[in-house]
Amino acid sequence: MFALIDCDSFYVSCERLFRPDLKTTPVAVLSNNDGCIVSRSSEVKAIGVPNGSPLFKVRDQLRRAGAVLFSSNYTLYGDLSGRVMATLQSQSSETEVYSIDEAFVSLHGLPRSSWEEYGLQLRSAVYREVGIPVSVGLASTKTLAKLATRVAKRGEGVCALSHPDCIADTLRQTDTADVWGIGPRFSRKLALHSVFTAEDFISLPERWVQQELTVVGLRTHRELRGIPCIPLERAPPPRRTMVHSRSFRGRMTSLEPLQEATASFAARLGAKLRRHELNASWLRLFLVPPRNSGLSGRGLSGSLPWPTADTRALIQLTHRLLSRLWDAGFPCTKAGVMALELSPRKVMQQSLLSQPPDPAVMAVLDAVNARLGRGTVRLAAEGVEHEWSGKRDLCSQRYTTRWDELPVIGEGAGR
Repeated sequence: MFALIDCDSFYVSCERLFRPDLKTTPVAVLSNNDGCIVSRSSEVKAIGVPNGSPLFKVRDQLRRAGAVLFSSNYTLYGDLSGRVMATLQSQSSETEVYSIDEAFVSLHGLPRSSWEEYGLQLRSAVYREVGIPVSVGLASTKTLAKLATRVAKRGEGVCALSHPDCIADTLRQTDTADVWGIGPRFSRKLALHSVFTAEDFISLPERWVQQELTVVGLRTHRELRGIPCIPLERAPPPRRTMVHSRSFRGRMTSLEPLQEATASFAARLGAKLRRHELNASWLRLFLVPPRNSGLSGRGLSGSLPWPTADTRALIQLTHRLLSRLWDAGFPCTKAGVMALELSPRKVMQQSLLSQPPDPAVMAVLDAVNARLGRGTVRLAAEGVEHEWSGKRDLCSQRYTTRWDELPVIGEGAGR
């Protein structure tokens, strides 16, 4: 038995938390490089702007509605997400962080008659402690809890699918494409067999479902019938890969700024590896050309001399790969560095022929950047002025993580 807690329009809610004057104003948050809509307030949804819409296609529509736009502020969103998850963990010892704005909580031992009251308690606790509105769905399986959350978002914020009649009504009104574990591709396949709703889906024989939709479809089929098949993950599964990539403000047609950009990506990747106490044995560098250019993306992998998360080693290999991969005239609009063959830092195969760098150097670098702000200390290869960085012209302040960007309250505060 599970509760799913889903933050409502999370990025928008984070922006509104520090801009209460926008409570009823249409608000949208943009993707990297201010390209597409990635989060919408209910007012933006009401005027028919789909999620993922390219900004240039809906800019006039948003302007007519008086919408306020924000660039993505992932520093702010990540910090507030951590506070939401910490609040949920204070309410239950059995919590699974599913994504930046979603978490499952176990209802083990809680009678069905108390589900709705518990959902209200969770919703109230998050809003009281963090100020972010959430919707809570409660059901006997994770998949049904997902459906319950969809109902909660359209209603009073909490939905408990505890009665068979209520479950049957929800399945009858839910398209297969909206079911967690089915999605658009399987939904199109089901439509060929006149299966359009979740209710139609659970009426299919299990053998047919497994043959046509694999074991994933069978698991979803059973979950919709109230048979738990997806357990609560109390610890995240070990990472197999890790990547840092970005779109550029324009086309990169010369080598020097691309070297700085990829070095910066490798440095960010190294910091992330160290934060998760992991080492990488391989790196992959990839370059992406403009859409509709007729060109194919490029990628190249290389091995590190030993498993490491040392920024210096990562940048050295990244630059070697770039020198082999890039040639003059290739119009690169996005690049990324991926770490492969990850292993725990505590379990590292030592080399008899070479000595890895002293980890204390990276520990000091991380400590300084954690105290004074990311990028305060960095390698010269990363450059100083990042003219290649993506557009973030509408970015809000990092209210919760930078002393010089704390919100100001009182006369003359501006906002």
